[in-house]
Amino acid sequence: MALKNFKGTRLPSAEDTYLFHCVSPENAADQRLVALAEVRDVTPLLDASGQVIAFPAVERALASCLESIRGTQAERGIKRRLDANRIFLYVWPPIDVPLDEMSSFAELSRP
Repeated sequence: MALKNFKGTRLPSAEDTYLFHCVSPENAADQRLVALAEVRDVTPLLDASGQVIAFPAVERALASCLESIRGTQAERGIKRRLDANRIFLYVWPPIDVPLDEMSSFAELSRP
């Protein structure tokens, strides 16, 4: 998705999160919410065997973005909710965990 093709208006959001209501100038019906957050701590949480079970700071940033989108959606009401919403997490520094440990984490994270 190229955000350069949208006009964005900043909305109130959770702390350390940016939320924008984006509208296509060519099609006013093309609207979405875009939440952005920066993650600077990628320290993994390990279980007793050393396997990755969580990335707390990443999960908090994601939850904050979701909270911001949910709050705005609730204010808009059921009939005016937007469906094509996006979340961008800028993670720095890179996550330095072996890929085989990440696949175990991904399996644990499935609903």
